[in-house]
Formats: sequence, C-alpha cells, structure tokens
Amino acid sequence: MDYATEKYSAHASEITAIRTEMQKAYEYEKNRPQNTTTTQMWQEMIDSNGHLMGGFLSFWKSKSDKNETLSIAHIRNQKESIGEAFDHIAQLESKKIKE
Repeated sequence: MDYATEKYSAHASEITAIRTEMQKAYEYEKNRPQNTTTTQMWQEMIDSNGHLMGGFLSFWKSKSDKNETLSIAHIRNQKESIGEAFDHIAQLESKKIKE
C-alpha cells in the first residue's frame, strides 16, 4: 500500500499477485463448511467497489489513470482499516483451531 504514492502501473505485477492470493483465500474459505462469516469478510476484502483492499487497489488505479497518486495520509488511514479487517479474519480463523 505504501507504493500507492507511485504509479499503479509500476507495481502491476505485485498488485496482480496480491489480488490472486486474496482470491485464492476467498475460494478456499467459501468451500469450507460452516464458514459464512469468514467468507463474507473475504468478499468484502476483495470487493473492487468496497472500502477494503480490493477497493483501495481500484481507487489507486483510477487515480493513476488520471496521472495522480494517493496521499500518504489517505494510505495511512486505509492501512489502518484494512489491517484491522485482516486481523479480524485472522482472529476468526484462530478461534477455529482446536488444541
């Protein structure tokens, strides 16, 4: 996310890799039984029109297409909310681990 102060196209391969990994995580979670909450959270995380990682990446691309970049303050705010969402997914998953 810190690279969003630069052109989106300069990081296209990394962005594609991130999107692919998030999509894989979503596909894995949606095929697990009794996993509705985690699946919904991954849907929100990857949604290109949403306010989490998918939306952030889409917004970065749209700004870059206009020859603009994202401000450090915007990136910092987004990192916080996206980080909290990833933490929440991790917490849900850790509760499923049985000793």
